[in-house]
Amino acid sequence: MTQRTYPAGVPCWVDTEQADPAAAARFYGGLFGWQFEEAVPAGMPGSYLVARLDGQDVAAIAPGAGTPDWHT
Repeated sequence: MTQRTYPAGVPCWVDTEQADPAAAARFYGGLFGWQFEEAVPAGMPGSYLVARLDGQDVAAIAPGAGTPDWHT
């Protein structure tokens, strides 16, 4: 894995809250070619799907209520 560094103040991570994370993963996977891996350990509550492209983490999808939104 390549080490990434970012200057202070530069966004380095994005994630989105979605009412239907599985549907969002299908949409963004098809749109960007992302593959997803569940980051929450088995048996634990919740979900956090980390999106990867060419083996690199690029974003994530979390469950949320209401209007979908993105966070930096």
